[in-house]
Amino acid sequence: MNCDLSICIPSLNRANYLAEALHSIVEQDHYGLDIEICISNNASDEDYREVEDFICNYTSNNYHIKYVKQGERISLDEHMHYVANMASGEYIYYLGDDDYFYDDAFKTLFELIKVDGVDIAIFNGTPVDADGHTISSGRECELRRFTDIDNAFLNLKGKSTFGAVLFKRDYLNDEYFSSLYGGCHAYTSFWLPLLNRDNRHVLIVMPKDPVVYLRMAVKNYKVAAVYYHSIPYHLQSFRHLVVNKDSLVLVNKIIKQVETRNGSIKFMCSLMRKDVLFSDIPTISISMYIKKCIAYLLSINFIYSKAKVVYGLLTKF
Repeated sequence: MNCDLSICIPSLNRANYLAEALHSIVEQDHYGLDIEICISNNASDEDYREVEDFICNYTSNNYHIKYVKQGERISLDEHMHYVANMASGEYIYYLGDDDYFYDDAFKTLFELIKVDGVDIAIFNGTPVDADGHTISSGRECELRRFTDIDNAFLNLKGKSTFGAVLFKRDYLNDEYFSSLYGGCHAYTSFWLPLLNRDNRHVLIVMPKDPVVYLRMAVKNYKVAAVYYHSIPYHLQSFRHLVVNKDSLVLVNKIIKQVETRNGSIKFMCSLMRKDVLFSDIPTISISMYIKKCIAYLLSINFIYSKAKVVYGLLTKF
């Protein structure tokens, strides 16, 4: 079956949330889009019978849902790759198993697919907590349309959040995807076919309004490890796969930006104020250690409030 849109959902031990995600898809108008839902259950320990009954019910009513239960657990990157390869649609939308769509989200998706024919769309999502309560409102922004890969990549690569990405399935490349295993961001391999071609013209869009609620689940990993290991590892792996000279300049620029951010007192202070431990941030030089110490002092509530006032006054001049 070839359809307009494949919504790809890798799932692990989130049966209740997955049910909510499925309801957000099937219980709204699709505006004529021919869609399928692809779900891979990564050998979950939780009971998925309610979800499986839901799938059987909708499948029997000619609603196309593909469901696979893995025999043994695979890595996060492998799992994302597997569920993407289940897709047969012209476009793929990656949805987290704990995320769910806005009402009327498919109106926006229809316009992007059928009217604009975008190469990629990156969305602003609305963060919600474990109970679905809004943490902060979805960021409304001006519609951003990029017609060259250079500006699109520089502006949006860091915003390609799983759960808020739409792209043409033509850009799913198994070699690129598997080469990025290990950093938990291999799903962003859809950028590489565009970066490595000579034609720099694209249509990449960040719509004005959010279409998805992104659940800020309890973290079972260290946040500092994402910024100081996973992302740098991913970018270095990314660089090795870029053969176009102009694109290589772009990737190197982003790597430099990340290195500068990670070494800044402001960024380290922000992490420590989110309960990241001093020891979690790696010390790669004496100057880095000094910056860490300053960031630690500034993160203390009493000092932070005073420093924030002083910073505000200084930025007025």
